[in-house]
Amino acid sequence: MFRFFKLYFLALFISSLSFNGYAVGYEIFEASGKVGLRDEGGIVLIPPIYDKLGWSNGSKVPTNQLIGYMAGGRWGLISLENKKITTAEYVKLYPFSTQLFAAAKKGKVSRLAYLGLINSSGKIT
Repeated sequence: MFRFFKLYFLALFISSLSFNGYAVGYEIFEASGKVGLRDEGGIVLIPPIYDKLGWSNGSKVPTNQLIGYMAGGRWGLISLENKKITTAEYVKLYPFSTQLFAAAKKGKVSRLAYLGLINSSGKIT
């Protein structure tokens, strides 16, 4: 059984590496101190109204046509068509696989960040 879990997590790790290659064609740009996203043709996909675009782990690669946005010091999930999937409520947000995202919220009483997974629809899995 332990071997199964090792193989499962190895497969997840390898699949998480494979989605980094298809960000070609997108550019995060800055205007008036805010950032937005445009495609390689210069068409603005996400207007420059956010503090940051990308992921809390420093990556800026869209995953499954989604990318993280920062507003007010918190992260949320937005589609490349500028549709907000979640509100900006997470202290950490980054891709876990092509369909799942690691998301962390701070506890109400403690200062600990509680990490979980959300899917590409923003639902907790």
